[in-house]
Formats: sequence, C-alpha cells, structure tokens
Amino acid sequence: MVSLVELASWLPDAVSGYALDEGIRQKPVVTGSGVGLGGIKAGLLAAKTAGTAQSAPPKAAGAAGAAGAAGALTKASFNPVSAPLVQEKGDGLLVVDKSSSGFTDGVSLATKAGSFGDFTLEATMQSVAGPQNYGNGLIFRAAERGKGFLFNVTADGRFAFYEYDIPSDGYSWFPIIREQTSAKVPNPAIRVNGPNTLKATAQGDQVQLFINGSQVGSFTYPLNREGFVGIYVSAGNKVEVRGFLLRQ
Repeated sequence: MVSLVELASWLPDAVSGYALDEGIRQKPVVTGSGVGLGGIKAGLLAAKTAGTAQSAPPKAAGAAGAAGAAGALTKASFNPVSAPLVQEKGDGLLVVDKSSSGFTDGVSLATKAGSFGDFTLEATMQSVAGPQNYGNGLIFRAAERGKGFLFNVTADGRFAFYEYDIPSDGYSWFPIIREQTSAKVPNPAIRVNGPNTLKATAQGDQVQLFINGSQVGSFTYPLNREGFVGIYVSAGNKVEVRGFLLRQ
C-alpha cells in the first residue's frame, strides 16, 4: 500500500528524473492539504502538462522508488544561451565546440535540469582540438550567479580541482593531494590525448573525484549544499563527451 503522503513525496523527484531521461525539463507541483485525492490529481496534471513526456507510474517502493535513478543529460538539458555550442552526434555523443575565436575561458554549459545536492556525476571526455594544457571537465554544486566546483583534465595528462566563481570567471585551486604545489597535477590514471572518464560524487560536504576508475582526490569542504551541474570546456577547445550521467 502507498499512502497519499508517500505519493506526494515521491512524485516531484520521480517525474523530474523520468522527464530528464527523455531530455525534457519538468518540475511537478503537488498542491492541496493531502486529504482526499484533489491535491494529488492536481500534482499529476501539472506533471503531465509541463512538457511532452508523461509521468511514469510510481514504483511499489513508494517514496523511495526514485532513489538510485540515473539520468542521461542530452543537448536538450542545456541552457538556451550555451546550447548552440553543443552538437548531438547520436549514440550518446555530444560535441562541445569552442574552437572558434570569441569564446572566453570560463564559459560553462550548465544544465537546466534542476538543482542537485547528493549525487554522482560522470562523463567521458576527449579533447579533439585546441591547446593540450587547457582543462575540460565537469562543473557541479554551481550557483546560477555564484560559486561552484570545477573538476577538469588536460590532454597532456594533468588534472585540477577548483572552487569556481562563475560571474567573474575566477577560480582558486584546492591542494587535494599531499604536498601538491600547483593547480594542475599529473596522474598515471589519465590517458594522454585520449578519452578520460571523470566521476565526481558529492555527499553533504564530502567530495570524491575519480579518473578512469581510480580515485584521485577526496576532501571535505562546505560549498553549496546543491546547485547546477554541467560541462566545462576551455576556450579554443573542441571536446567529445560521452556517457554524461547523473545518478542520485
């Protein structure tokens, strides 16, 4: 049995996650006091009319049914300003092209899929054009006009982790490795001039970073309990991105 309260708790995250899998942004709203069916019906109606996808039926697990869901983030997930930079090539391949002049370093492709707190974010990225020493990677826990995290890797075999100030395009790097003395650090897990899978997990203030399955950093830092996620591509770079997934 699933109570109305459980259904109302389950609905927003479940429908948003289902819509994200379809490349659509939906934010269903449950209204009413929760007594009777009126409020629940209104919530389901809002979910169905917010986009072209229909809401998925609740799982038997009730409120916990949406836990562990994974969403593939596609071109449709990116904000309208940055979306023209993204090309969909099929088979889950996105190409982000900033190789033309006029793009500044610090332009990030944040998703419009919502704000996320605890999650695992993963993508396989390969720079196919541009300076080898410029980093490309993932942004997360990013405020719309504020700070966030940036985890990137360079084609010449180094990686970095930053607190990124989005409005000013400024950033400060974290010493996440013992005796680290520079922002970008070489690591044997990185494939030089090859595809590299970056994964970041965030649980509260705890952040863990992985490259090609090897953990390269772990630390605790109180920055933004939740925020946007996205792809970061440096000026002058053209990057192929596969498997851009968000798991909650």
